[in-house]
Amino acid sequence: MHYVISARAAAELRDQLSYIRAENPSAAEKIAARLEELLDLLCFSPTLGNRSKGDTIYRLPVRPYPYLIFYEIDGDQINVLSIFHTSRNPDARP
Repeated sequence: MHYVISARAAAELRDQLSYIRAENPSAAEKIAARLEELLDLLCFSPTLGNRSKGDTIYRLPVRPYPYLIFYEIDGDQINVLSIFHTSRNPDARP
């Protein structure tokens, strides 16, 4: 399996890491490394996240950081739809 990050998720990640990097470059690198670690893990265990009953979208918390990865499984591909900071308005979630 492999993962593909959507344009939306890539833009969210870029914006969030840029914001953090301006204040604390070390923290931004730790968050990026944790996200990459979890995305790689999803390739081996794609149902690691939680999903709503009957829903095709999974949600994976990025512990210990306040992020959620939203993704779908499409055959042998994981489509990353959003990387969402939990302090944002929940109505903005995918």
